[in-house]
Amino acid sequence: VPFSNKQKRKQIQEKRERRRDFLLHTQNGGVVPSTSKTSSCPSCSDTDNDDDALDIRHDNICVNKLNQQPRSHSIASGGPITQTTPATDGKYDPNRYRLHFIREESSVVKARKLYAQTKILNMNMLPETCLELDIQEVFGWEESDLLDMPKRPAWNYKMSKLDVHSREQHYFRNYLQNIFGKLHDSHDRLSYFELNLETWRELWRVLEMSHVLLLIADIRHPVLHFPPSLYKHITEDLKKPLILVLNKVDLVPPEVSIAWRHYLHDKFPNLHIVLYSTDAREAQAGMVVTGKVKMTRSRISRRTKHPPLGLLDLFQACREAAGAKSIDLSGWEHKVETQMTGEYEWEPPTIGGLHNDKDTDSKLSPFSPQLMIGCIGHPNVGKSSVINSIVGRKVVSTSRTPGHTKHFQTYHVTSNVQLCDCPGLVFPSLIQKQQQIFSGLFPIAQVQEPYTPVGYISERIPLVQILDLKHPNDEMEWTAWDICEAWGMKRDFRISRTGKIDVYRAANHLLRLTVDGRICVMTFPPGFIAAREGWQDHADSIALHKKLNPTIANEPIRRVEETHSSSDDSSESFNEDNDVGAMDTLGTVPLCSQSMFTL
Repeated sequence: VPFSNKQKRKQIQEKRERRRDFLLHTQNGGVVPSTSKTSSCPSCSDTDNDDDALDIRHDNICVNKLNQQPRSHSIASGGPITQTTPATDGKYDPNRYRLHFIREESSVVKARKLYAQTKILNMNMLPETCLELDIQEVFGWEESDLLDMPKRPAWNYKMSKLDVHSREQHYFRNYLQNIFGKLHDSHDRLSYFELNLETWRELWRVLEMSHVLLLIADIRHPVLHFPPSLYKHITEDLKKPLILVLNKVDLVPPEVSIAWRHYLHDKFPNLHIVLYSTDAREAQAGMVVTGKVKMTRSRISRRTKHPPLGLLDLFQACREAAGAKSIDLSGWEHKVETQMTGEYEWEPPTIGGLHNDKDTDSKLSPFSPQLMIGCIGHPNVGKSSVINSIVGRKVVSTSRTPGHTKHFQTYHVTSNVQLCDCPGLVFPSLIQKQQQIFSGLFPIAQVQEPYTPVGYISERIPLVQILDLKHPNDEMEWTAWDICEAWGMKRDFRISRTGKIDVYRAANHLLRLTVDGRICVMTFPPGFIAAREGWQDHADSIALHKKLNPTIANEPIRRVEETHSSSDDSSESFNEDNDVGAMDTLGTVPLCSQSMFTL
């Protein structure tokens, strides 16, 4: 990011030189040497030249670097590095762990945009069984070995840092070339996944240092967030226990959570599964009786303080997993009990993240046995929120933007229990890119074409009825573009200069509502729709329903047909940017299925 006219001219000149070199090598049939620090493609050239960047090329594949952060003015202009400025080899690089995904060609993006403008959607809704998802469909039947995760090459302490990094770069480059060479011919099959070696190195560090691993997944799309290759690597190669934390269970009906738990346990018997929610509240009781977009989770959590749902189960799973290490966890157990009873005082973070609690940093001993618990998972699944709830205070900043956590971090739960947080990174899969976007794996602000994901959602839930939209052209048939335009008209999203409806902003806003859970789209395990009533009557579903709704614990789980005659005309409020303020009432609609979406 240039900070002066001089730097801007220099940036343009460098970009022209890169484009000229790229065209010259393309015409001569050559390849830019891998030792070059500049990108071979002008479309993916960047202002920051990472010394440790990989040169990844196969059939003109370009890397899209997201969430760029500007360098400080003093460093960008050659100024000195202060003691408070992070430094790596004498250079400051705030973009070291930024997300790296495949950059799609502009022709592909334009074709999808045209498709969204012309393709008539099936407004009768696809059958609910289309939302049933097997984990083999996500990570491939025949490509299970090909879509394996990158593992750290063997190393020892006698090797120099340069040798270790060189070996890792060579391995990672071959890993990517193998995937691109066999799957990139089918662009729709290969999903977005992390191409930044630095982020994978952070994962390798967490896996090596931790005694117990917590893999955190969003309960709305659990198989998207649970790579079998990671499970196999942890349990078989590293011989370490893995606990799957199905987070945000308050956003789905209890029977869906229980069905996913049984499905994953049957597929992976060595897996500990914990149902968790940092925003446990009485939301399930009224979530199907209104036709309004739900309040944000953050706003409701500010109103009341509830202990995290599943915290005690998580502690017991960690104690069972670490049983052979003979570590005294009585301090952590007492802390969990006080949190569950509401006696624990939630204190704000102090300077530097330090805390003067008697069970934390002030009493640490280098000779006492330590239990290191690693938190890993995809972006935007709630890892930072889970860590805050375990520690008992805010020690990690949270954000809805994927890639917010930048690097490896450790936090003390008690004097002998530590948590280490790993940046979220996306594993390679065969899921559709549209589903990846509205499940939160791709930064919404960076989506070039957000219209087809809205169309994907609209064919699976009655989005037009939920939002009470009116066709902009007074027609009966809808396209994805029409839905976005109608929402822009309803919210009065307009381009400042021309006054036209800002369709892109409207589509972006709908995707944000979906990622935030206010328009809840979820997937089901195979066979769930046929056995839904049985799962609703399951003892575990009833028990979870009571935990989510303690004041109506004696009431049974309500069926969808019992709520069709009910309505609530009270309006909740939010602001489109900060989720605070006023929002329109969106009207009441008949629900096709309680499990299909929440309002």
